[in-house]
Amino acid sequence: RGRLGASARQLAAARPVLTGMELARADCLAGLLRCAAGEHDAAVTELDAVIPRLDGFGDRRWLANALVGRGTASGYLRRLGDADTDFAAAAGCYDGIGEQARAAACVHNRGFAALQAGDLPTALRRFGEAEAAGLNAARHPEVLIDRAQALLAAGLAGDARPVLAK
Repeated sequence: RGRLGASARQLAAARPVLTGMELARADCLAGLLRCAAGEHDAAVTELDAVIPRLDGFGDRRWLANALVGRGTASGYLRRLGDADTDFAAAAGCYDGIGEQARAAACVHNRGFAALQAGDLPTALRRFGEAEAAGLNAARHPEVLIDRAQALLAAGLAGDARPVLAK
């Protein structure tokens, strides 16, 4: 909620008493906090370290969260192939635990990575797949902007207009 310093202090205070899966989750949160703070290299480093631990615990939800965070940080670092790989893996985790809306958001994120890479056909296909999988544009209006940007980049301004009118 924007209070990154307070969150970091609470994590630091909790760490000494945490072990096992709870410590791995705290480390995941620390990496996500780095991403939110714009410290993308540090976020990737921290999430690289915690992802195998979360996987080892079989903690699919937190593994997916870490993968989304690392994918997001990688995207900001223009490591778009890495971002796509992480978003795809996160979508699989979310699907596996019945969180279809989050899985659909990951498919959309894969489209965004494709858009940033200049692969407009893949971006538009992924955006369509995310919508078909139930991604709710009313809850996530940025999906409309991303789709419109892809359509504009493809020279389809007439198709972008009704997307933005939603």
